Amino acid sequence: MLSFLMISALPVRADLWAHLDSQGAIHFAAEPLGARGQMRFPGASLERLARFKDATARLKEVNQRLPLPPGFAALEQSSRYHAVQEHLHAAAREHALDYRLLKAVAAAESSFNPAAVSRRGAVGLMQLMPATARQYGVAPERLADPRANIDAGARHLKYLMQRFQGRLALAVAAYNAGEGAVRRAGNQVPGYPETQGYVQTVMQLYGGFRPHPASAARPLFNAAARPAPPTRLRVTLPPAFSSPVLPHE
Repeated sequence: MLSFLMISALPVRADLWAHLDSQGAIHFAAEPLGARGQMRFPGASLERLARFKDATARLKEVNQRLPLPPGFAALEQSSRYHAVQEHLHAAAREHALDYRLLKAVAAAESSFNPAAVSRRGAVGLMQLMPATARQYGVAPERLADPRANIDAGARHLKYLMQRFQGRLALAVAAYNAGEGAVRRAGNQVPGYPETQGYVQTVMQLYGGFRPHPASAARPLFNAAARPAPPTRLRVTLPPAFSSPVLPHE
């Protein structure tokens, strides 16, 4: 197990590992979990996390240290993101969605590329299938319009959040694999590697897209003065509709 031993009176700096399971709960550990898509929180502490009893407070604590997935950090500075930022804000306000959630889905789907087309025929920023877009009154030829694409994607995401009673992991999985796939999996994230990786990426982007830089690492505890920390911690995500499941400060 990752050692927490330090010279007395010096701050402990360690790493925290996390994995999102198929039911939407997050498992934290002081050592790598060996799970696909696990996340690493540099400088965090399982012992400190265990002091918070409320799930929301625990998630705020780890979000301060959540890094963006490799390759995504530069997206916020890209011209593509700045070109569609206004449309993302407008759709988030109109449909009562958390802006950073909508932004995370757009980033994971297309890296903010309005011309993206998948091998399956999904189109645009939010990678909508033409049949899905028609459900929201958007004709296939309008999917290249960033505003129309984002608005339809936001409406679909809001619909899925409501269908799955605010369970973000399931709504995101349904956005990728379809509502039916999640239902057939017993209202769990389907076992498809693509979908599991997609959910992990969106959750990590959602936590990593912060309005302010992460705070500097704080002294976590004095190893000589405290009992040994727990080795595992399970956090059940609270339901969310317009509020984030991975809350921020």
